[in-house]
Amino acid sequence: MLSGNGPSIALEIERAGQTLKVEIPRKYYRDMAFPRHRTSAVWLQDSIMHFRSTPKSRAAFDSLLRIALKSKGMIFDLRGTLLIPRNALKEAIYDQSKTFVLINGPDFSHPGKFHRIHQETVEVNDTDFYKGQVVILVNEYTQSKYEYFSMFLKQAVNSIIIGSQTAGSTGNITVLPLPGGFNLVFTALEVLWPDGSQTQSIGIQPDIYIKPTLSDIRNDRDVVLEKAIEYINHSQ
Repeated sequence: MLSGNGPSIALEIERAGQTLKVEIPRKYYRDMAFPRHRTSAVWLQDSIMHFRSTPKSRAAFDSLLRIALKSKGMIFDLRGTLLIPRNALKEAIYDQSKTFVLINGPDFSHPGKFHRIHQETVEVNDTDFYKGQVVILVNEYTQSKYEYFSMFLKQAVNSIIIGSQTAGSTGNITVLPLPGGFNLVFTALEVLWPDGSQTQSIGIQPDIYIKPTLSDIRNDRDVVLEKAIEYINHSQ
């Protein structure tokens, strides 16, 4: 729908029981404007910190984290643009050093064979970790580095993933030039959970599956966030 021969595309949609014909202009992805939260984190019900987008600076995040550590639950919303350096967070949510990702790469001495080339391990020295709930929100828009970040968060104490299957596009970016000026873009690395289970193609699978219905979207209801709040409140 985003690309084609013409500047727009004709669609027939159903809304509130009526069939409508609309003309939608085509845009390049780079020209699209996506809503961004004005504040990177907000308090919910006076006891839950909801991290929504990347803080402007490390100092800004450290200030938010000091407050969040007093909460009964922290929600990391990876359905948008939230990304926090692991070093800024690891001492707070990890109880011990842990591996959160395994990476396999091509063995060039045996074409077609992959072998272990790296494992991502978080080293922590302070065992005075956060005792509240760590909730990670994901959906189909969670992809690439945000999926990687969700894997880091999942190894935290008292962590859970809520939402729906992610894009399944973790790994590096490899570009293969093709005739005619085209490029084939793919990942040449295999990214796995610490137990060796798959992430690519199948995505990050939530512990609690929930996805908004058409009615939820029409009524601007965030059922994924609601479920996270419910989970934290019932876990006390």
